Amino acid sequence: SRAMKSSEAKLCANAGVEFQEFIVGNDGIAFSNSLSGQSFKISIAHIAAALAATLPQQNSNLANETANGLKTWDQVDSYVAKLTGQALAGLPNIPVSIMVPPPTSGTRDAMGELFMKNGWKKLGLKGDGYKKLREDGAAIEVGENDSLIIEKLAADQNMFGIFGYSFFDQNRDKVQASVLDGVDLNFENIASYKYPGARPLFFYVKKAHVGVIPGMKEFINEFVSEKAMGLDGYLFPAGLVPLSEDDFAKQVSARNSL
Repeated sequence: SRAMKSSEAKLCANAGVEFQEFIVGNDGIAFSNSLSGQSFKISIAHIAAALAATLPQQNSNLANETANGLKTWDQVDSYVAKLTGQALAGLPNIPVSIMVPPPTSGTRDAMGELFMKNGWKKLGLKGDGYKKLREDGAAIEVGENDSLIIEKLAADQNMFGIFGYSFFDQNRDKVQASVLDGVDLNFENIASYKYPGARPLFFYVKKAHVGVIPGMKEFINEFVSEKAMGLDGYLFPAGLVPLSEDDFAKQVSARNSL
């Protein structure tokens, strides 16, 4: 679902593989907890500070995995306020406990870019220290089973989870989404990219396979269509945020060129 990396595109080029990229719609990543838990209004800087294994400090590093690390949300709040000059968000004295997607997930890649890397920048930090997550039990890798994540969130009001907008939207009766950098997680803010966790969704086609692999052309025609991707399409109730008319027209043009 993520965009192809430049290294992957180079690998294809070196192998003589031509591909076509399609953007099928937009999604947003939720930072979510139980409806019975405290509502959070935070910055993505808080998420980066809470999840990173090591945080730079003046003349030293703060290792989140040690006893002196950021173990509770009020400690995270104080650290972020100190580095950014932001007012305290009033976060509670409860343990940092966040379920994160597995490394094999496209959502994990998006989390790394949108929450960790961009949050690192908001903290005014340089380098790639955001890439390594803490391993002291505060960041909990879970499989790609969103139903299990919802169950765990409902059972523990102090726990948070990171997953896609569609699953959050389907479970509003159980969980809530944090307001990030003053922006609510909703359809409009994803479509406009105001929400800091908004991202496009992609799929890729090997051009040489079109017309050779049975059903591939039909699959592309079905996917890149108003009845699937449009505002009245069947993917909309599943949580897909449709493209603008201009962007959709570009995908249709790419489809017709194959």
